Amino acid sequence: MYFTPEILRTAIVAIHDLQSVPETLWLRMLGRDTTQENAIDEFISLPENNAFKQATLESLYNFKQNLEFHKPEDTEETELLMRLAPLYQLSP
Repeated sequence: MYFTPEILRTAIVAIHDLQSVPETLWLRMLGRDTTQENAIDEFISLPENNAFKQATLESLYNFKQNLEFHKPEDTEETELLMRLAPLYQLSP
């Protein structure tokens, strides 16, 4: 993490440099390329009754709906939607 002067109350997180631990999973899912792919694979392997998984699936479903509403033209966003699509079917 890189911190800006305290007056700005801001930090920059280098997601690709985060450790692969459960506490950083959500942030790593927001990363790109291999970082994101590995985090999604790790997320998929979580047990179905995992509270974090259920809460994240709800957030991802909302994210999916927002992206569909705004019709993403970015290939990266479209690929992310396709990669996560099977997970939406698991959500309640």
